[in-house]
Amino acid sequence: MNKRIINDSIHNWVNNNRELLAPYKGQWVAHNANEVVANAPTGSALVQSIKEKKITNYTIVFVHPTWFAKPVRFLPIRFKTLKKHEWTPNYEVTIAGAAQSQTVEMLIDSGADMCLIPKWLGESLGLAVSMGEIMQEAFGIGGSVKYVMRNLTYTINSTTITEVPTAWVQTDEVSDIIIGREVIFDAFDVEFKQADEMIVFKKREVITNKINH
Repeated sequence: MNKRIINDSIHNWVNNNRELLAPYKGQWVAHNANEVVANAPTGSALVQSIKEKKITNYTIVFVHPTWFAKPVRFLPIRFKTLKKHEWTPNYEVTIAGAAQSQTVEMLIDSGADMCLIPKWLGESLGLAVSMGEIMQEAFGIGGSVKYVMRNLTYTINSTTITEVPTAWVQTDEVSDIIIGREVIFDAFDVEFKQADEMIVFKKREVITNKINH
């Protein structure tokens, strides 16, 4: 049975094409509007593959294994998953660093204070850690990670926001790419429409030198 498509925009491509992504569980992939065009076990390896294949017009996303969770047994009761709506609030965003830019699928997380990118992505953007630079540490349920702060440029739809504080994680184990509230949620009114599988970024009419129209 074909899945009923609720929102066919490019920003919902991952949710609409889970069957195409299933073979790539735990990998990084690049996709266009129609198919997966490259895959690799790490983000840095994917970037290298994209360069070698001279691929253009793509978006990068990590295919998280939990997207394909099987039914589990909990005591005598069987649960498929705790969530009832199989939709992940990802959105296509272009991030620019000192030397390069990448278009990636980012998780829009209203619970996150700021944006976060993994180590490989920062390296592909031309970021570097200075000798003697003091790293910060963030704590969560799964433990702690070290990171450094960078101000990056984000383009969402046709709006570019500069100087967005971004935590650049310094461990290869973290694969999350997250849009948090700092600056981004000041530049946009962000609306989650889960029933329509849609995120709406409405540009706020604010006076700031961080927003390029």
